[in-house]
Amino acid sequence: MKFMKLSSILMVILLAGCSGSKELSCSDKNITDTVMSITVAELREQLFKIYLASELGGLPRIAANMSYDEYRSMESNDVQRRVVSETEATVSAFSLANIRLNSVNDRTGQVSCAASLRGRNNESMNIQYTAQRTEDGEVYVEVFGLR
Repeated sequence: MKFMKLSSILMVILLAGCSGSKELSCSDKNITDTVMSITVAELREQLFKIYLASELGGLPRIAANMSYDEYRSMESNDVQRRVVSETEATVSAFSLANIRLNSVNDRTGQVSCAASLRGRNNESMNIQYTAQRTEDGEVYVEVFGLR
């Protein structure tokens, strides 16, 4: 599957279970795991509609506002099994590579990062993300470039 050009910003709030006062790093496992969780959830929502439209020659009106979980909970048929299988195969192949630090805000401690999101057949697209501590010490992560 070719990655679509995804240009608008997706902002998702997820708290990673990091606490403490150490400086944040773009490649910190909790941060990258959170980035991948956000990324997989968002792209799963987009991809199932692409695969469904491909199977049916267009996206049915009823599916336009349907979530992936709603689609999966429908009565199973051959099309649904193929769409779910292809969606899961695609998102399970995603990985982050070339993680890099864009900037650090010394005042807030926020790190701005970029990475290559790799998929099947070594296709990749660039994404950006930020991470910073909340007042209670958790880590707040936002991912950009998924739409």
